[in-house]
Amino acid sequence: MHRAPKEKPGPTYRCPHCGDRIRHLPGNHEFLICNQCRNRYMVMIDQQTGTVAFVDQAEKSGPEPLWLPKGSIRAMVAMALVALVLALVLRGRSVPAALTSLLLTVVGFYFGFRMKSSTLGDRLYDPTASRDLPLYLPPGVIRVVLIVCLALAWFLLASRGRLGATQEQMDFFTILTGLAAGHYFTKVIRRAGGGGGGKLGHVKALAVLALTAALAAVYIPNADAAMPHWSVMALCGTISFYFGSRS
Repeated sequence: MHRAPKEKPGPTYRCPHCGDRIRHLPGNHEFLICNQCRNRYMVMIDQQTGTVAFVDQAEKSGPEPLWLPKGSIRAMVAMALVALVLALVLRGRSVPAALTSLLLTVVGFYFGFRMKSSTLGDRLYDPTASRDLPLYLPPGVIRVVLIVCLALAWFLLASRGRLGATQEQMDFFTILTGLAAGHYFTKVIRRAGGGGGGKLGHVKALAVLALTAALAAVYIPNADAAMPHWSVMALCGTISFYFGSRS
């Protein structure tokens, strides 16, 4: 008795943005919408080789903030914060802990997420191409684990009345909350069919530049200015929110 040979499984197609598996591949020049991230692609199939490619059909969400090249606002804010800290050090003044935490957040984001996003500049993707993600986990898992663990730490400290044991500790969680809130706020807006560009992008850009200027105006003349700490943290948390919303 001869068994029929098993058919060789075909290639596995995945969404270029979120990595979700594509269960059904449409025909040539037909459109595909990812069930996970809802990104839209046109499928192109080479009739001779059978090679498949996805063409990103995402519409531009509007001009970049203030019509500057992508990443310009973040770069300006990052350089302004670095210059502010340098000015304080050169004048022999102490750098507020909140400002130090914010600077670490901004610099870490700028040299981390910014470099990652540059690899997705093309709109033509090979859906069979594989790329190793951190720890070989699905996209976003590590970020969610970090946020959940830090949120748990915040809850335990708060429940024990130790969240405000040190000001630096409170500052850290405030800025982290702003960063995470901005990131997930943008995700919700995109899922709802909105975008982060256009008028909203310009408003956010002007706001974050104004807040950065406000920090400089307060601390450059007098690093020990009698400004309520909660208001300083509100400024830092809002700037952190902007960086999170642009990730």
